[in-house]
Amino acid sequence: MSVSGVAEPHQSTVAAILRAAGNALITTAEAELVIARIRDHATPPTRS
Repeated sequence: MSVSGVAEPHQSTVAAILRAAGNALITTAEAELVIARIRDHATPPTRS
């Protein structure tokens, strides 16, 4: 997992999530889910 695709303001949050997964505080699957949500949230909506 990496912080690629994550906006600059959210990178420290993703780094903390990765540390939590590395310390077995959360599972890798949980970390991936939360990071995916951050990426989705940080993506501006497309206009039709």
